[in-house]
Amino acid sequence: MNETSAQRSAVTFELDESTGELSAILSPSPSADPVSLPLLQNRLKTEGFDALDIDAAQLKSLVSRAASGESGAVVIGQRSDAEASIAIANNKQAAYIDIVPPRGGKPLDRVTLMALFKQYGLAEPCLQNAAIDQAVRQADEGRPIKNLLIAKAVDAVAGVDGYMETLVEETAIRIGQQEEDGTVDLRQLQDFIVLEAGTELMRRIPPTPGKTGMDVLGNTIAPKAGREVKFAEKLEGAEIDAADENLLKASVKGHPVVMSNCVRIDPTLELKGVNVKSGNIQFDGSINIRGDIDSGYVVEATGDIFVTGVIDKSRVIAGGSIAVRGGVIGEEYGKSPTLNKNPEEQELKAYLEAGKDISARFVSLAEIHAAGVVYVREYLLHCKTEAKDKVALGEEGGKGAIIGGTTQATRTVSAKTLGNEAYTTTRVSAGSEDNLAAKLALLKYQRLKRRDEFRQLAEIFKKLKARGSPETVGKVVLNKARKLNNTLAALKLQVAEMDTEIEELSQQVKGEAMISARQRLYSNVTLTIDGISETRQGDCGAISFVNRDGVLTPVNP
Repeated sequence: MNETSAQRSAVTFELDESTGELSAILSPSPSADPVSLPLLQNRLKTEGFDALDIDAAQLKSLVSRAASGESGAVVIGQRSDAEASIAIANNKQAAYIDIVPPRGGKPLDRVTLMALFKQYGLAEPCLQNAAIDQAVRQADEGRPIKNLLIAKAVDAVAGVDGYMETLVEETAIRIGQQEEDGTVDLRQLQDFIVLEAGTELMRRIPPTPGKTGMDVLGNTIAPKAGREVKFAEKLEGAEIDAADENLLKASVKGHPVVMSNCVRIDPTLELKGVNVKSGNIQFDGSINIRGDIDSGYVVEATGDIFVTGVIDKSRVIAGGSIAVRGGVIGEEYGKSPTLNKNPEEQELKAYLEAGKDISARFVSLAEIHAAGVVYVREYLLHCKTEAKDKVALGEEGGKGAIIGGTTQATRTVSAKTLGNEAYTTTRVSAGSEDNLAAKLALLKYQRLKRRDEFRQLAEIFKKLKARGSPETVGKVVLNKARKLNNTLAALKLQVAEMDTEIEELSQQVKGEAMISARQRLYSNVTLTIDGISETRQGDCGAISFVNRDGVLTPVNP
């Protein structure tokens, strides 16, 4: 570069299209105008070079060089296209883009970017279209981009865990019974379901494998498979279907108890108690109540009913037996019990009825009916008790007392004490009021007479037949024979019917009916055996009674 001290230099700009360099050409001239930095900047803008990457230091030095009259060319700027770079995360879950906007050069468009993504190996399903549009728009506006998320891995979708689909319910829909006054009886709640063997109980739904994902470079991301569930190893009352390993079926008849991985079939319904939560209970099977039956409820079962607590003024009916570990507490309707009132006038709120036996620790103010035996440890107090077999108190310890009320058994009533020191009106009966033993004896006597009549008439009929054919004996004898034959057939039928009735009565009359006080019998106790009654006057020790020829007769207890 040559220096001319006597003159200034004119400045012109020249762009090399091949290299993109912008040069300032200094040409010394006597007529050159003075040059300033604002002037140069304005000329760059006017000539369309302001978008280039201008070297501010070089531009500033150009002012002093022009003033000094230097000559030559000075590179003051560079034209550059937009530039983009991709950064891929180490885990290949994301890719980011940095963009330097163009300085007078070519901008970035979508086609250029897509080619760049392909160059980096980015998978198309992972590209973020909204981010690409943003990058193109922002680069056009000359704004740089830094760490813009341009691609994101397609996440794998985890499989759905297997699960159990329950196919049965434990109880029927809860329904309250509306009374005439519009109120709802909340005790009328639900009926516990009983299932037959073979009923489908639960279906196992297998897990799903999930859906594969993809990282930003197109590599497969394996999904997490769903967790498998299995039926319980130990099944109670249920079995896996032989034709479908995912189906659980009932193997016995009973009540379903739904669990997390199976349905248990219980022949016995298990309850913590009978109360407002359970409501009245009706169940086809046996019931085990691990608690009390609260006042005012009804419990009915076709099987046995077991109660570990107390039955309080409720109605309990079993097709089998009723066993109460605690006791039965009753009450008269609207009345207080009176020690010496007529027991038959009592109307009691507690009611127990069993197709077999009834056992309890104690029973107070309750009506009891058992087709078998009534067992009570401590006492029957002001109760109405009936047993088709026997009533037994205190056989395995306890007070064993019958006080007040009426107690009746077909075979035997046995207690440690009958009545009490207050001489409470107490009625105890055994056998049948119509004296089944006497009825049985009479029936046997009548059958014997019919058999004798049959034998006599059969002998007469035999002689009539021996006289010859109908042509020889005549019409009178023939009519007589026909009537006799009809009579024999009728007698034969009567004897057969008597045999059946005698058999039935014999089953009912199993030995002598007996009433026993194994320790003490108090006054004002009425004893009735086979319809014969006696009210005791005065106390006595251990004693038993039977009916001998219509008289209550003491026997050894």
